[in-house]
Amino acid sequence: MSAAIVLARLGACGCQFTTSTFALVALSKAGVPDDVIYSMVAIANRKVAAPVEPPTPVAGPPPAPLPVVESLFFPKTKHVVQNGEKDKEIEIALVLTGGSIELKHRKQEQVFATIPFDTIQNITYERSSHARIKTAILLTPWALFSKGKKHWLTVTFKAGDVADFILLKLDKKEYKRILAATEARTGKTIERIIDNSFEKAAEKVLQKNAELYRR
Repeated sequence: MSAAIVLARLGACGCQFTTSTFALVALSKAGVPDDVIYSMVAIANRKVAAPVEPPTPVAGPPPAPLPVVESLFFPKTKHVVQNGEKDKEIEIALVLTGGSIELKHRKQEQVFATIPFDTIQNITYERSSHARIKTAILLTPWALFSKGKKHWLTVTFKAGDVADFILLKLDKKEYKRILAATEARTGKTIERIIDNSFEKAAEKVLQKNAELYRR
């Protein structure tokens, strides 16, 4: 093997050599060329570079906490449910959280119904004597002529694979804030019905029925 090859391999191997006088004399007597011995001494005296440590990452500012959405309470709401052939109005508190509508017993302060915003399909507000859905399910036609306009909110939503709804009677001092807050939090536009067309249509039906009784 030529001296040039030996020198190349010595430079690439990264070996450590003893460079004492005794060892160098022994190499010379053994016939090792001087240039090879010089290379061995140079490699032995070569300072091994210290490993470069990767820079310590500088911690940035902590992520900003998510904003806390304050729940909105409307304590004068009534939940309208069917009780036999009559309707029953239960005093509740309507609660709008950051992600759902909650119905809470006013006295026990316990949540008995939760409707996540992403399950809501439709919201309807009516200003009338009786809500359409209430009239269709709960009332006799003669009940249509009670005086005074009420504020009704119907929320249709998906409960699993089944469509369901709740009917709420809103307080006259709270309904405007409820409508604004509900649209803002759910992202849904509330359908508003504020005319008397339904009552007029019902009155025509009753008039026709009265004519039949006279015959």
